[in-house]
Amino acid sequence: MELARRIAEQMTHDDFVAALEDEEGFAARAAAFEPLVHPDFEVAMLGPEWLAQRLAYKGIDGYVQAWREWLEPYESYRAELEEYVDAGDNVVLLVRQFARTEVGSVAVEEEGAVVFAFEDGKLKRLEFHLDRERAMKAAGVAE
Repeated sequence: MELARRIAEQMTHDDFVAALEDEEGFAARAAAFEPLVHPDFEVAMLGPEWLAQRLAYKGIDGYVQAWREWLEPYESYRAELEEYVDAGDNVVLLVRQFARTEVGSVAVEEEGAVVFAFEDGKLKRLEFHLDRERAMKAAGVAE
């Protein structure tokens, strides 16, 4: 659980869109948690089950690319960390997301979750979910 907290602190930004505009800074911040990740580190951005949206990436460069693609429609985006759930080799972080769209400046507020999957004491997989129930199932917390 402590490793998940350390990684989440490295990933947290006041505004992810503004952070991405500082490409070198964002990449440096992502690289700072590279020693904590497994050599086969994967990142997945998962929409709700009915949408079947699944974007998958590899490595720290994939992590940065995932955020670039995810944030494309927004002028601002931030996430509040709400609660950590211990699931053995996995940790689920419940988050609340706040965004404003680039087109129309529409405010968006949505619940979400991040699943941290560990192997050999390192982060093997990071899943960003829009559906908390699906995240809990993926982590083995719910059926």
